[in-house]
Amino acid sequence: MCDTLALSPKHTAEERRLIQCLTTYIVAKPAFDDKRLFEELSAILRTDDLLQKDELADFCKLKPGIALYAVAAMHNCVIKAEDGVEAVLSAHVPNENICVAAASEVWSPANGRMVTMAEDIFVTSLDAKTYCESDLITQPNPWDCALEVTSKMTLTALT
Repeated sequence: MCDTLALSPKHTAEERRLIQCLTTYIVAKPAFDDKRLFEELSAILRTDDLLQKDELADFCKLKPGIALYAVAAMHNCVIKAEDGVEAVLSAHVPNENICVAAASEVWSPANGRMVTMAEDIFVTSLDAKTYCESDLITQPNPWDCALEVTSKMTLTALT
């Protein structure tokens, strides 16, 4: 991987703008999703003989609840890197589906100041209208309350 980029005087102004754009913008993708979470959890449980083949169909019914629990468990957690940088995890609904984003302050050379950068690290296929109680849906994103999973397998604000 190249750590240094040297611009030649032969580059046009348009090429320089393109290089500036490509080296300034960050495009992130989620670390994992509810499908991967469920598949890996199922595989571990099967490997350790904690989930039998004939139990798998019933276990599959818990897939939404497992994803909701992961969202509730990650929400409001703080990840601290060795260099002191912190990222706050927040559950939110960017479109229709429930996700967890990591937000951190980073230095922006373009702005000459610290800015907050947030990207989804866990995404679900769970529609918020189906899997969130109305008390949660009406709150602004990202949610600043604690979360819990109800017996109906929905997310709600913890009171």
